[in-house]
Amino acid sequence: MAVTAYLEAARVLRLDGVRDFALLTLHRLLAEAWDENAELLHVIAYSDDAPAAPTERVAGTLDDYVFTIHACVDGWFASGRMEF
Repeated sequence: MAVTAYLEAARVLRLDGVRDFALLTLHRLLAEAWDENAELLHVIAYSDDAPAAPTERVAGTLDDYVFTIHACVDGWFASGRMEF
């Protein structure tokens, strides 16, 4: 939802930096939370112990899949890039 909200705000307010931030966030989500062979994760975060060590894997819910698809469509509209 946040990516979609940022992209909508960027479109309405004509803020390229906000659009770029949203697309970067979406890119991270797809790179770190989506595993096309397994599942979509609910959480992308790092543990308190080590900044580079991922926390345990929490499976995504139906909402996570739906909002990710919505964000991908919005990312495609905002950038024209087929990676989304």
